Amino acid sequence: MKRVLALHGHSQCAHSFRLKLSAIEDACQDAIEFVYVDAPHLLMPVDVAGAGSSTASTSTSSSLLTINGQPARAWWRFLWEMSDTDAALESFKVIREVLETQGPFDGILGFSQGAALATMVTAHLENPNMEGSLLQGINHPPLQFTVLISGFYAPWWTIPLGPHRLRTPSLHIFGIHDIMVSPENMARLLGHFDSPRVEIHQGGHFIPRTLTWRRFLVDYLSSRGTRKSHVAPARSPTPPLCREELCSIQRRLEVSG
Repeated sequence: MKRVLALHGHSQCAHSFRLKLSAIEDACQDAIEFVYVDAPHLLMPVDVAGAGSSTASTSTSSSLLTINGQPARAWWRFLWEMSDTDAALESFKVIREVLETQGPFDGILGFSQGAALATMVTAHLENPNMEGSLLQGINHPPLQFTVLISGFYAPWWTIPLGPHRLRTPSLHIFGIHDIMVSPENMARLLGHFDSPRVEIHQGGHFIPRTLTWRRFLVDYLSSRGTRKSHVAPARSPTPPLCREELCSIQRRLEVSG
């Protein structure tokens, strides 16, 4: 059975992320085990823009934020930046412990801020001995694949990603109407991978969960890491309306490469 480390986004938690992936997890049946991890930092209303919405509430005893009844957590408190370096380093320690005590993992899947962290985990497992690596000496192999949904590159990163483009096979999923991840930020993240696969859905900043996308993700995850030559690549779920944008991204990658 393949094992995938799943990292939730800012203001989410392991429980809420599992709910978002439940249909995909059910479709994988006994082939893939998803391991969900809680970010260590609990958020307050000031940490989350728009916390006054009907889905957000605070506890009078602790003034902590909950969203849809679940504690709001983050890998670092600032959504896009990593100027909250101490919080980011603490989160990396949590992930290292999970890798050491619950690993090994075949792959990693992250959403939004969790995708940003998943990028770093991928890089440091691929280059554990590089200068500044936070995974030096870890007894865990490089990942066989990484799946980044609504991922972004934080230009304030002080944690290195390695001396070269990452060779770990990667799948990047973006929404064509995502107003939180700009095309420039998307391209900057893709530029850190040697051969990124990009797919685009018609929505915004969320995990696509239509039947077509569920089937695609199940096929993709099931085919990763296998050495069987007859296993065909998962068929692209990008709809025709998004094809022009996808081709534009691919052209930019070819030029930058």
